[in-house]
Amino acid sequence: LANAVGVLLTGLLISHHIETSHPLVLLDGNRPGVGKTLFVRTVGMLLDGCEPIAMTFTTDGEELEKRIGAGIRQSKSRCFLFDNARVPVGQVIGNDSLESKSIMPIITTRILGRSENISRPNDMLWFLTMNDTKTNLDVLSRSLAIRFRCDGNPAEREFSFDPVEYARSHRIEILAELVSMVLVWRQHGADSKARKHRLPSWARMIGGILDHNGQ
Repeated sequence: LANAVGVLLTGLLISHHIETSHPLVLLDGNRPGVGKTLFVRTVGMLLDGCEPIAMTFTTDGEELEKRIGAGIRQSKSRCFLFDNARVPVGQVIGNDSLESKSIMPIITTRILGRSENISRPNDMLWFLTMNDTKTNLDVLSRSLAIRFRCDGNPAEREFSFDPVEYARSHRIEILAELVSMVLVWRQHGADSKARKHRLPSWARMIGGILDHNGQ
């Protein structure tokens, strides 16, 4: 839960983490249908007022580059969703393009069908969803992991509201709560406890905000 709030704070403060980098978000469930994609859709609605485009993950680096380029040009959302990553039994998820581009300050990729590139600051949140799947160490060290678990049949759960619609209707109030968390941190001197992560600047800021808000 703390990591999920950390994702929202990262999106809110993304301009502070373009040069110093921010992590890929790994969403792993114990089975399909537990809410991973729904979480990303809700985050996109909250941060951008629209849902992200879902792209299929592939271990083919060249093909993934094309999909990233298409996503940069087409999506109005700052959330990049690579949905339902799968690999053969006994293998782990890894892709050089995803590993490097997700933490680069500038995203540069080739425009599909043209011999020219497109570049933009990396103000994106990168999400990768999977079910009981392992990643290689390079992906894991660049990531913030969130585990989803449901015991029983996820389809039998009942909810009193739609999270995406709730985020749409209460967007200002939720963003105000996140801003309040940042203000509490600043009122305490914006100090941060040391956090062990490959991206130390991001970890100190987001970890400090969570610490001072009881997360």
